Amino acid sequence: MLKVLIVDDEPFIREGLKCMVSWEGYGMEIKGLMSNGEEALQFIQKQMVDLIITDIKMPQMDGLRLMEKCKEYNYDILYIILSGYTDFEFVKKAAHLGIENYLVKPIDEAELNQTLQQVAEKLNQKFFRSKMIQEGADILRENLTFRWMSGNISAHELEERRSYLRFTPSPNNLVAIVKIRDRESGFLSEGKERAKMELAQQIRAYILTSDYAIPLVENSSTVNLIFPNADVRRNIVRKTLEHIGDMISADKHFSYLIAVGDIEEDSQMVYRSYNQAKFTLDNTVYHTLDQILNYQTVKESIGKYPQREYEKLLRFNDKVEWIDEKEIYQIVDDILTGFELTAGIKIETIQAFATIIISTIYNNIRTMKSVPEQEIQMLEQRIQEAYHIYCIEELSQWTKGMILCGLEASRQREKQYSDIIVKVQAYLQRNYNQDISIKTVADTFGMNSSYLGRLFREEAGSFLTDYLNILRLEKAKQLLVETMLPIRKIAEIAGYHNTNYFYTIFKRYIGVSPSEFRKNGVEIPDLFTSD
Repeated sequence: MLKVLIVDDEPFIREGLKCMVSWEGYGMEIKGLMSNGEEALQFIQKQMVDLIITDIKMPQMDGLRLMEKCKEYNYDILYIILSGYTDFEFVKKAAHLGIENYLVKPIDEAELNQTLQQVAEKLNQKFFRSKMIQEGADILRENLTFRWMSGNISAHELEERRSYLRFTPSPNNLVAIVKIRDRESGFLSEGKERAKMELAQQIRAYILTSDYAIPLVENSSTVNLIFPNADVRRNIVRKTLEHIGDMISADKHFSYLIAVGDIEEDSQMVYRSYNQAKFTLDNTVYHTLDQILNYQTVKESIGKYPQREYEKLLRFNDKVEWIDEKEIYQIVDDILTGFELTAGIKIETIQAFATIIISTIYNNIRTMKSVPEQEIQMLEQRIQEAYHIYCIEELSQWTKGMILCGLEASRQREKQYSDIIVKVQAYLQRNYNQDISIKTVADTFGMNSSYLGRLFREEAGSFLTDYLNILRLEKAKQLLVETMLPIRKIAEIAGYHNTNYFYTIFKRYIGVSPSEFRKNGVEIPDLFTSD
């Protein structure tokens, strides 16, 4: 609500204004009724307001002096002046200071309402403009933080843009990934998903208050934390993570898993700790209860598995194309039935391998397919079933069935695009080489850009900008292989009018530079996959 202060030395004027208008209808509320400028100034110094409606002539401090003092203090306030017919010279001075309108007493109700409507619109525009600027700054800050954490920013660029960050990159960083998990099976309700996001935001707020770490909310289930100077703050890191675990466990619907990487001395190497935390999360048995696990513990545990089977397990990486299901199932059989050749192997180890296989594939489905997060989470809650199967053949069949469920969920989702998303995708496929953005696409289809971005993400499983980049890069890859056009020209044909930006995007998505791709004849699967 916009806060309003009424200042007039005549009590009936103050009370009359309060009762004359339906303030809530303008999104406003009266915060105080003052008899002179001095009282008003004392009030404002304790509680800021958005609008002051003030008489010009008052004892002790008049309206003009009140405005001048507020200007001296740089208070961002709008003013409506009340005057008599003989106060025109005062009104001219007030107009010089900046007013929205002046109303001659006795006040005309229609004119007052019209003025308040204009002021409300102006204040709301200012509020939303300020909010958009702040949100834009937050997005930029979080993007820089994530790029730093994931190793996708150079030392020079990080130093150049350090002023945008809430922190100064320090040595000896440790990354922890907090995963909020569901205690119950079944699909997540919208309310439950919202509760998880609120919990993730509570964790973020706690971290910002404690000032011991840098929080980055990735989604409703995942919060990334960077702990600077972790070598001398080990006890603080442990207590902070334990407190976060307690925060999550306090809600009966959720449990948690916190994966912790090693401390990296060089601030530019923080991505290694992040990758270690991801590895820990991806290779943790899903039947475990609430816990905090570090990279070295999981690494040593995996190191005890038979090396031959573990090498086969590595074939399930993010480069696998899920077109040939027979190949996937063959790898499953090779791994699980291969244990029969290992003397003294425990069934618990084989069960653990089955859970790792499924979790690895589900993570890849998340990355490469348009399956909603809640459907994968529902399937993940069944992974603990592996620990009730004691026959290797049955375990192999169950594992392949779980994989099939994940792939089928993705296929079904891909058939469920709404008409508008189908049209948007077709539009992008026709116009990817044009200078377009999510705003221009939204305007083309008469939609709000934020809503379109959220809908596209929910249905297509990726951000619209990622989808557009992939379309462009597929065209660029084709031209690099099939033509000898200069890279600058290829970038332009693909829709990138800034060659340096094209190099950056190409390297980020493809893993090598355009020139390396062309020179070495690198064969990389299509960024889009189909069943």
